[in-house]
Amino acid sequence: MKFIAGAIALAISAAIFANVAMWDSKKDAAVRTIKDQHNIEVTKIGFAWFGCAKDDEFSFKWEGVNADGKTVKGNACAGIFKGTTIRFK
Repeated sequence: MKFIAGAIALAISAAIFANVAMWDSKKDAAVRTIKDQHNIEVTKIGFAWFGCAKDDEFSFKWEGVNADGKTVKGNACAGIFKGTTIRFK
């Protein structure tokens, strides 16, 4: 019985770790995409509940400064098997 409980706890811990690791990698990819494709220096990024399609597993709200020095805001949407989509507000 202890073995089964330990195996379940290990499986849950591994799933949580994998989710956190993927969330961080998708966040880093979103920042890279915003900077590389739109020449915007991201100053804030965080989780967004809304702003992306229902098929997107990851949703980030971001704020940055463009080349002209103006503040730009938007959402970055990503999925497990797709790239990052940038949406401007």
